[in-house]
Amino acid sequence: MTLEGLTQNVIDAIGTILTQAGVAFWPGFDGEYPASTQLPFVYAKRLPPDEAKALAINVYARENNISTGSTTVRVQVLCRCPREADTVADRVFDALHGLHHQHKGALRLARIRHISTAQLGLSPGGMDERSDNYEITLNL
Repeated sequence: MTLEGLTQNVIDAIGTILTQAGVAFWPGFDGEYPASTQLPFVYAKRLPPDEAKALAINVYARENNISTGSTTVRVQVLCRCPREADTVADRVFDALHGLHHQHKGALRLARIRHISTAQLGLSPGGMDERSDNYEITLNL
């Protein structure tokens, strides 16, 4: 796989993993969100201002290792919930951290590792927000 489209492929892979784990709902870039669901919706890059319970996935860094043929990307998963974002964000952690040797779409995920957590407090709409950062090693 070339690095072209890497950001979209990573967002799609993480959204798919979270959907398959029953943590959240990601319709893909071309899919539709249902009228209602018990699961939080997953969005690419940004949280919509009017969505109370949601996740946003964004790629914010990339490093290519020529000697190993791998690429490392850093991903932020932003979680917003009405009362406590920790519950959903901890489920995201359980689904992602330590995952290894997976093929998701065009990606070969060698390893996913949790890096950090930040409590962001309340959004302007009064929702609890938390940010978690992950490092993903890809074999290209």
